[in-house]
Amino acid sequence: MASPTLIEQEILVKFQEKLSDLRFDGAKDTQMFLMRFLRARNHNLTKAEDMLRKHLEWRKLNEIDSLLSWTPPNLLTNEFKYDVAGFDKQGCPIFIAPFGTWDVKMLCENGLKNEYVKYVDQLFLQVTQAMKESSAIRGTPITQFVCVMVPDEFAAFRQMSSPQAVDTVLETVRRFEANYPETLKCAFVVDAPKVFNLIFNVIKPLLNSTTLGKVTISSNEKEWKSALLNLVDEDQLCVRLGGSRRSRVPILNAERGAYKSQKNKNPVVLEDQDGFLAVTVGAGQTFKLLQEIDVESSQISWTFKTDSHDIGFSITSDESNEEIVPYSRVNSHEEPHVGAIRCAKPGNYTLVFDNTFSRFRSKVLRYKVVVEPVGKGIAPTSTKTGDDDSAGGSSENNSDIESTSL
Repeated sequence: MASPTLIEQEILVKFQEKLSDLRFDGAKDTQMFLMRFLRARNHNLTKAEDMLRKHLEWRKLNEIDSLLSWTPPNLLTNEFKYDVAGFDKQGCPIFIAPFGTWDVKMLCENGLKNEYVKYVDQLFLQVTQAMKESSAIRGTPITQFVCVMVPDEFAAFRQMSSPQAVDTVLETVRRFEANYPETLKCAFVVDAPKVFNLIFNVIKPLLNSTTLGKVTISSNEKEWKSALLNLVDEDQLCVRLGGSRRSRVPILNAERGAYKSQKNKNPVVLEDQDGFLAVTVGAGQTFKLLQEIDVESSQISWTFKTDSHDIGFSITSDESNEEIVPYSRVNSHEEPHVGAIRCAKPGNYTLVFDNTFSRFRSKVLRYKVVVEPVGKGIAPTSTKTGDDDSAGGSSENNSDIESTSL
């Protein structure tokens, strides 16, 4: 950000007088901090003061000053990776996010919306910290950063289909615009698919004209690489952006299309506040839960529910490859589905939760499964509280199952 002009310096003096109760010192970095709010409000002292005071209250309310010591949930650190590494030719830090891999909808479905917003607050705080460190090294205030968004593996339609995911993304944009004015030097969305415009058109109204003018969206690799290399030396960019710098995010260390994701294809399973394990079963997908039975006459008992809409359910024996609890669609969104079976022989049994019949709607499944030995002659207890009586049944052709009463 450019240093204050002579006219701005005069306005800055008046601004500091209005803020005398806040005890700002006259240091150059403090002046540049205040200048951000003045410029964001076109040098209107009243509006700039209102914005700044709201920002300070926001920092206090959200404990921003201690946020760097917060440890985010593993799901966020593992699945929502980013890097703050390298500097442009003027010392501004570079923030890079492979946001195409950020499944905000999945996060919201697992009840982590607030944690995600806090995670993004921490992200911007780390960018701010990088600016301070660059300022100390260069001996001059560094007040802006370069942002590069990489939409590889982008699933815009999945995000847009969830009002909660869209609202969550918009909330982080609102917080940035309100609390980090004039910190964005420029932003690039590289190799942007056409579908990206769906989300950006939703975000646009929240960005002021100055911020919008700093955003470059390009699907032309030659074009965006040329623009980046004019701004940043090659050794400060990761391989994905045409540079040689090593990133802590694996997908950024390979050229476009060359990275083979090592991400676990199994859904992420979390424990909710009621002790249920929660998982999102995507549209057109199944979730399989393997139970290894080592003791004869063991009982598998289960309770599961869905947050909304029904789900298919069955249990198969891996040895015979037969359904020992016949498939049915269960109204587990209305009442929990509870049941049990006794397995006469050891082996592997798979509980199958099926959502292949749904083309567009994912399901949040919450379940508890217990395996325990049962004495001979003791029938397994079983209760069915859903609407569909066909959710379970005996299997005459499978000798592994002594009885099933669902």
